[in-house]
Amino acid sequence: RGHTLAGLFAVLKERRVSRIRVAEICDHALEHRLRAMAEAAEIEVIEDPSPAFLTPATSSRHSSRGSPIS
Repeated sequence: RGHTLAGLFAVLKERRVSRIRVAEICDHALEHRLRAMAEAAEIEVIEDPSPAFLTPATSSRHSSRGSPIS
């Protein structure tokens, strides 16, 4: 199965995991793939705020538009 997102969800489904928690995802393509795979595996995704050592999505959106990061 390798170390892939698909492999992870195959293992989670096999182990009957019904819910996972993730930190806020700033990569929209990754978030879309993760949510699609979770839905296919019937796994609920709970998104927590970004940990303090990571840049939250709202800050990266502000910085990409030239606005100061708060």
